[in-house]
Amino acid sequence: MLHLQFEPYIEVFDKINDMTKTDKKIKDIFYLKRDRLLSSVIFCLIKENKIDIGFINVVKEYVDNIYFLDEGVLEKYRNKGYGKEALKLFKKEVNIEKYLLGEALKSNVLSNGVAKDISSLIYETNNKNYYLLQPERTNEFLKSNEYVKLKEYVNKRERLLN
Repeated sequence: MLHLQFEPYIEVFDKINDMTKTDKKIKDIFYLKRDRLLSSVIFCLIKENKIDIGFINVVKEYVDNIYFLDEGVLEKYRNKGYGKEALKLFKKEVNIEKYLLGEALKSNVLSNGVAKDISSLIYETNNKNYYLLQPERTNEFLKSNEYVKLKEYVNKRERLLN
């Protein structure tokens, strides 16, 4: 049975940090972003029958009223629906009043597939897709100042990184 573990804080933090160092695909995506763990608003382990299979990390970035969600699932548990189920469970268990976004490299077919099933595609750059994980708030978000600021932020970030 899938569940999320939020406590004890240090143990959960250490296990997530280890996953970003040891699982190749998680490391490729998150190793250079491990500082995001230090600025987390909330994070948890994804567990299946008491086994750690992944994590969810929610961080505040540079745009007010927007949180970004990172998710990593260990390689042997990918392509089995755990990521999608964990996101659904997280959204049910955790009340995030601010806008909750996810980003996926356009080349990451699996992440984009999961995101399309449970969220709304709200913005695209050359390399990434941005999803609102609260699809019921899509119209509200697209009319907000936060949306304008998000576009400015991601475009500036993409120019700096290229």
